[in-house]
Amino acid sequence: MWMKKREPAVIAGRLTGITFFVRGIIGCGARRVMLIGMLSCACCLYSYPQIKGSGGQGKEGKCNGHDYVDLGLSVKWATCNVGASFPSDYGDCYAWGETSVKLEYTEANSAAYGKEIGDVAGDDHYDVSSLQWGGSWRLPTRNEWNELRNQCCWTWMEIDGTAGYRVTGKNGHSIFLPAAGWRSGMIHYGAGYRGYYWSSTPDEGTTVLAYYFYFDGSTCRVDWNSRFSGRSIRPVIE
Repeated sequence: MWMKKREPAVIAGRLTGITFFVRGIIGCGARRVMLIGMLSCACCLYSYPQIKGSGGQGKEGKCNGHDYVDLGLSVKWATCNVGASFPSDYGDCYAWGETSVKLEYTEANSAAYGKEIGDVAGDDHYDVSSLQWGGSWRLPTRNEWNELRNQCCWTWMEIDGTAGYRVTGKNGHSIFLPAAGWRSGMIHYGAGYRGYYWSSTPDEGTTVLAYYFYFDGSTCRVDWNSRFSGRSIRPVIE
């Protein structure tokens, strides 16, 4: 187990100002969790997070057969990606505004590239989480991804050999976002190192871009990119 030589600033038991890294193996029933690093943020507790059940999550409820967790935010977050059976599964990749997987992701075969489309949250024609999961499941908006980033503690870790972030709310509940990579053409890039998750929000200035959430082992942020690329889907519910 190790940590950076420079000690973090601790105020009332919270981390502020610098990134805190710690490494170890934590047993979780039949599952093994490797804690690798933590992004600095005002809400991070200066301690190991509690490991609760699969992926460190406290399951809060179910809608149409899919589990969600209340992180104390404006929406509740699903425990798995669309197409996944477990929190550590990558699930499927979808182009923005599309509801089926493809062998190849290109501008030419994109259903939304170059089209005037507003926010697609909850629209069965464009929102795969709404179409496949039903109920009130939908894609998160750009603002809801920013809320998740700014109001939660992000810990880079591995669960069952899958790298990603454990995202813990101020209420102690958490979800796991696997670094599932992204698809362009017929190639799968960045799996195990980077995560790319679509939002429901199109770019305001063009008809070819949309907002997504990006992360790797040292950063996470909302960004924008071409609608034709295949990215992960993590639904939310109100």
